[in-house]
Amino acid sequence: MKTGEVWCTPVGESFLACPVPDCKHIAPIITKVHCRMHHNMERDEIEKKYGGPRIVKMNGGFTNVDH
Repeated sequence: MKTGEVWCTPVGESFLACPVPDCKHIAPIITKVHCRMHHNMERDEIEKKYGGPRIVKMNGGFTNVDH
């Protein structure tokens, strides 16, 4: 998988959670705008510092399936 690909590739009924600590943003896509506006960083900077987004699934609520 290429760098950045996971930022917009949810699987099935999955969503993505922003990897920045204490950020509660969960969405089908973690946008470049979110990264810039809320963290003043580019996606590649966030990925280098914190890793890529976590995948979360909807099971009557959100449950982390990948940390």
